[in-house]
Amino acid sequence: MSQEHDLAEMDAVTLVDAAIEDRVSFKKVGLRLDDLVPDEQAAKHLIAAFHRHRCEPWLTAYLLGCNGHHVGYETAKTILLSNAGSSSESYAGVAMAKILGLAAYDDLRQIIFGDHPQKVREGAVYGLVDNSSPQLLNDLFTAFKEQRLSRSGVGSNIAKCNPTDDWLLEQLHSENVQVQKLACAIIDFMLRPNLTSRIPGNQVANSVQDLLNDQEFSIMQSRRENLLAWINSTS
Repeated sequence: MSQEHDLAEMDAVTLVDAAIEDRVSFKKVGLRLDDLVPDEQAAKHLIAAFHRHRCEPWLTAYLLGCNGHHVGYETAKTILLSNAGSSSESYAGVAMAKILGLAAYDDLRQIIFGDHPQKVREGAVYGLVDNSSPQLLNDLFTAFKEQRLSRSGVGSNIAKCNPTDDWLLEQLHSENVQVQKLACAIIDFMLRPNLTSRIPGNQVANSVQDLLNDQEFSIMQSRRENLLAWINSTS
């Protein structure tokens, strides 16, 4: 009998135990839990295993998110704020979003703008992005300007928001060099085929060209080459 067939026969509580006993299967278990109705007993069982140190924080957060029952929300939030490492923060941020949907947005936003370690704020970003609120672009951009998130932590996620050319031009013409570099990073991500973003227009290309012509404006060589290839293709 295949493992997939075995998992298909299990209820949510048994699936949680299977993932705890065999970490290799946790992704498959998660996919199966995603297909089931959120289960209160599975969430409580998982939380109890976490408190008994039978289940690591990252795995607890991941499975709570896949199970999706609201009983698991506060535990997922506690794991995010604990800064436990081993990718716990990213799993916990996503779990909060999966459990409450957009209702988790304010909590996650407060964590990003709160007095928390960088890894905790970055974990909250994973949750924000998972739900794609209309506020996302502005919140990420503000967090970057306030130095709460790094350029690498927001560039690809703002790109997924498909910012308008007017917005991009405003940042490219900013007097803040770090904002200009962020705009270039966002555009670089928008040009990547796996991101399914729109391609910025000629005005944006011309403004990027002006920045790249400035010898004092430095960005990663691979990013510069990608942007130049795009600019040349538009001319």
